[in-house]
Amino acid sequence: MEKRGISASNKGGDDEGRTILVSGVPTDFRLEAIQSYFENKSRSNGGPIKGIPERIQYSGEVTITFELEKDAENVVQRKVHNISKFDFRVNWYKNLVWQEDAMIVSNGPKDMSEKMLIDYLEKTRKLDIVYVSPGRKPGTFLVYCQKEIDFEYVQRMCQKNPLNGNQLKVVRIEEINSVRVKNVSSNVSSEILKSYFGDRERSSGGDISSVQQQTSDTYIVSFKEAYGK
Repeated sequence: MEKRGISASNKGGDDEGRTILVSGVPTDFRLEAIQSYFENKSRSNGGPIKGIPERIQYSGEVTITFELEKDAENVVQRKVHNISKFDFRVNWYKNLVWQEDAMIVSNGPKDMSEKMLIDYLEKTRKLDIVYVSPGRKPGTFLVYCQKEIDFEYVQRMCQKNPLNGNQLKVVRIEEINSVRVKNVSSNVSSEILKSYFGDRERSSGGDISSVQQQTSDTYIVSFKEAYGK
């Protein structure tokens, strides 16, 4: 089943339309350098910033609120910004909910196996891996752990201890509240799907908010809370 992420609006209140999210920021990267860059219109198309950049704990991401909406829009339009030889992706900030026990690990060796990755992560004795799934791109895996992940610790470990010469990258995963169900038989109705996915014991699901048919054999099942909670 293919999962869809939670939809979220831009940061609300007076800061709506003026707050951006900068991704891929190393934990030791100076926030002053980020602020100086985005306040420099000739370098970033930005402008005056409200307050100071704020680092989102354990995520490698920074939020910035501009004084003017136009400056924020100009910055977001460029998508990728280079600061001190680092490429950072920029998008609108969204109030997201993150899975605390899951992460995407990328930039591994092309021949990296599940066992190789598990051995690397569990040697710290701080991670108890319960599930690993390879991604489409070689060297990329989805990892689920038994307990909450100390993302800041994992990021430091990856920076200090390359795996076969590759510095692994760790990205958090947004909670999901919908799943796409494919190849549904014609004799299976939306009510049957609602009954199945609403039964925690049978599907690990929960309370259903809606079941929408996309095509003749594809449905979107949405939950009132994040799927699997």
